[in-house]
Amino acid sequence: MKKTLVLAIVAGMLLSLTGAGMAESISVIPGLKGFGTDTRAAYGNNRNPEICIVNTLNPTTSLISSTRSDTNGNPVNVYEGGFKSCVEWNRDNKLIIFEVSGYIDVQGVVKSDNDCITIAGQTAPAPGVTIKHCILHINGQHILLHHLRLRQGYFDYDSLWNYKDVVNLSWGGMAGNFVMDHCSLSWAMDETIGAYLGSSLNSPCLSPDGSNLTFSNNIFGEPYHKADPDDPDYIGRNFLLSCRDNVAIIKNLFISGYKRNPVIHTAGTYVVNNNLIYNPGDFNFQISNPGGAMKITAIGNVVKRGLTSNYWGSYERFPAISKINANSEIYLYDNRDETGTPESATDWSHVRLWGQPPLNESDIKVLIPPMTIEGYESIPSSQLENELSGKIGAYPAFRDAVDIRFFNEVASDGTEGRFVTGKDGLSVSDWPVLTENIRTLVLPANPHADNDSDGYTNLEEWLHAYAAEVEGANPGPDINNDGKIDLEDFAVLAVWWDDENACSSPDWCGGDFDMSGTIDMLDLTYFVENWL
Repeated sequence: MKKTLVLAIVAGMLLSLTGAGMAESISVIPGLKGFGTDTRAAYGNNRNPEICIVNTLNPTTSLISSTRSDTNGNPVNVYEGGFKSCVEWNRDNKLIIFEVSGYIDVQGVVKSDNDCITIAGQTAPAPGVTIKHCILHINGQHILLHHLRLRQGYFDYDSLWNYKDVVNLSWGGMAGNFVMDHCSLSWAMDETIGAYLGSSLNSPCLSPDGSNLTFSNNIFGEPYHKADPDDPDYIGRNFLLSCRDNVAIIKNLFISGYKRNPVIHTAGTYVVNNNLIYNPGDFNFQISNPGGAMKITAIGNVVKRGLTSNYWGSYERFPAISKINANSEIYLYDNRDETGTPESATDWSHVRLWGQPPLNESDIKVLIPPMTIEGYESIPSSQLENELSGKIGAYPAFRDAVDIRFFNEVASDGTEGRFVTGKDGLSVSDWPVLTENIRTLVLPANPHADNDSDGYTNLEEWLHAYAAEVEGANPGPDINNDGKIDLEDFAVLAVWWDDENACSSPDWCGGDFDMSGTIDMLDLTYFVENWL
């Protein structure tokens, strides 16, 4: 009952922010701005989705039809099984949720060719779920990925090397009306994100099927550097985009990618705002396009040197531009890099222009943004690091040790950072221990109804409430917020230990990391995993 009460309260707070009677303009995630964010995802095509519950860490456990009781005790039809089985179930309109924490070790490809899918990791109990050794290929329209950790790591897989991305949006089709929010991706064998249309560099290459994509509040980290045993020059690459219209890349961390942080490779329209790029190698944000014209707006981005950054012109300047179509339009403002922060959009003294024939900035520089995101207010670059720290990535209220390390490296101001070099670049210690917990989910009453007529179904509001909790409604292991997890935090934990009345208020008490209503051994285990 305590859990249900808190979810209802948090959902009500979210709805008060979005306002009732706004069904025509609501975002799939309340308050999210970007392109394609008006997708209904699992509720697309005006259909109610099937609910698929991942209730095991075995990715291939077959689906079975079952019933769950909602909060009113009424039966709700669901399907239960493994992650791969849920995603690859050949059915449009699926909503995939989790009631297990720990590692789901796929050791291969998970591929979806269906439309109208939501994968919501925020329902997993603390410390969340991590999809391991997985190549996730998403085709189809109207897709939402929310609060997922995808840590690929090197593994033997007999396939074309070019398709070993952590998430690929263009293998055998194109994903559009796609939103990825609050996800953590790392250790890519190829790209961390691949949104690439074949090898076409010439206009026209755009397709409506590849339009309207938003990547927000994510962490993209440490793609493998020189991992391909057949190509020792293969270098760590974070994010490849080509032939896409209306792409928003906003409030993400790109960390320790040798290049492509991100790269825009061919024609299209893009907004690249408020991204933090730490420890890049040869390139941070790169624009390279001998094909059709592109329109790019880049505002409020920050580049910081790391321990293994290369010290030459392309790495330290934002952006690096080469081989660009002369009809392109590029707007740059308030982007801070190692050479400073230009005072106006007219100042391109810090931009790296290179390649043959020589580029003329006057051909491509514009002083009015050619693309904007309606309703989005850019964060000043001077405030960006503070704004993103502790707020982005999967489950920021109870991060895993990898994301904690990433932000510690950013805070080191250039004294830390690495490239994961060679296929043996990771050790066992790089994979943090994740407690394997199970939390039986109780679905909301009348899940597909919209009781308050605000445009969101009861099930969507339930998911939004879970997202609010893992984004900070519940305290993380740094209970006193001093930047350390130490004895002072443990003292707070001890005061409330095993007190069933400690968390009876709507505000979770410090230390109830799994939001169970009681501080117990599960909370202590999570605390110990993040100690010091």
